[in-house]
Amino acid sequence: MTGQVLIVGGGVAGLTAAIALSLKGYVPTVVELYGKPHGSGLGFGERALEALDDLGAAMPLLAHSTIEDRMFFRDREGKEINQTPYPRSHRAHLPAHVTMSRASLSHVLSTRAAALEVDVRVGVTWSELEQEPAGVAALLTDGTRARYDFVVAADGAYSKTREQIMGGPVALEFLGQGAWRWLAPWASSQPPAGCTYMSPDVKMGIYPLTDNEVYLFATQNFATKPWMDERRLGELFSEVLRGFDVPLIQEYRNLINGSDNITFRPLEAFMMPDPWAKGRIVAIGDAAHTLSPHLGSGAAMAIEDAWVLADCVATHAGWESALREFMARRYRRTRLVYEASNSLCSWDSTEEFARRRAQARAVLEEPL
Repeated sequence: MTGQVLIVGGGVAGLTAAIALSLKGYVPTVVELYGKPHGSGLGFGERALEALDDLGAAMPLLAHSTIEDRMFFRDREGKEINQTPYPRSHRAHLPAHVTMSRASLSHVLSTRAAALEVDVRVGVTWSELEQEPAGVAALLTDGTRARYDFVVAADGAYSKTREQIMGGPVALEFLGQGAWRWLAPWASSQPPAGCTYMSPDVKMGIYPLTDNEVYLFATQNFATKPWMDERRLGELFSEVLRGFDVPLIQEYRNLINGSDNITFRPLEAFMMPDPWAKGRIVAIGDAAHTLSPHLGSGAAMAIEDAWVLADCVATHAGWESALREFMARRYRRTRLVYEASNSLCSWDSTEEFARRRAQARAVLEEPL
C-alpha cells in the first residue's frame, strides 16, 4: 500500500507515525490543533529507542536526554529499598533508558519530520470525515478537502477522532490517583542519578534532565476523582512534598514559587477493544490505550504503535490484512502493559511496588 494519509494529532504518536510512514513511501499530512507539547518529562527504554533509531531520531534525541542504566527506589526517609537495572538494547550504540522533557522529544521529532518534508498544519483539525470503500474523504478546518487512503487517530486520551471508531464518546476509568509534574531548575546538590521515593500514599521521583532542568513527579492517592485549583498548584504540591524527610526533596520544595511549570491531572485509563479501527480510521497511542504512568510506558507504546503500523501497511497490499497484522502485533502486548501499569496504582509496601514493577517491565522487553 502507498498513498496519502491524514494523521490527527502532532504529539509523540502522530509525529512518529508521520516519520515512519514517510520513510515507507506514504505522503502524510499531520493536523495539530494546539501545537505546544503538553506535559513535562518522560522516559523510555530499549524497544522505543530501537524504533526511533530506525527512523533516524534516536541519536539526535540522546543529545537532549539523560541516560540511566537502573532505577533506584528509596523510602520516605531516603533509605534505599531496591535497584532495578534497565535491560540493555542489542544495539551497542543505544543506552538502556533515557529521560527527557516532552519539549525536547517534540523538537527532535518535529525536526526529523521537517527534514522529510512532512506537511504539518498547526491550528488545524478535521471538521468532516466520511468513510469510503477505499479511503476517507476529509474536510479540514483550514477549508481544504482531500481524500486519504486512511486516517490515523493520534489525538490523545480525550481523542475526538476515536469517536468515529467507537460511535461516540468513551468514559475513562479513574484509577484512584492523581499525578503531579514539575520542571524545575537544578538544585545545588543535584544527584548523579534519578531516584523514586515511596511513602504509603505518594510515590515521587526526581530525575535530572539536560539544560539544567530536573523533572519531579508525584502520584498521590485519592478516594474520589480530584479537582485542583490551578492558581494554588504550587502551594498544594509543596504540601505533598512535605511528607518526605529527605533533604534533597525539601531543597526542591523550597524552590517552589507559585504554580509555574507545575501540572496536575487525575489518573485515568482506557483500552480500546480489538480492533482499534473502523473502516479506514485507526487509533494509536493514548487514543487507543490510555495508561497510568507507573511503567513510564505511554510514550514508548505510542512510538511502538506508530513504527509497527507503518511496517504493517507497507508490507501488505490490502488494508484489512495490514490491520489484522497490526492488531496481532500490538493488542496482546499493549493489553499486558495496560493491566500491569494500572495494577501499580495500588501497593501494600514500597518493597512490593518495586518488585511488581520489575516483573511488569519484563513485558516491555519483548520484541515488537
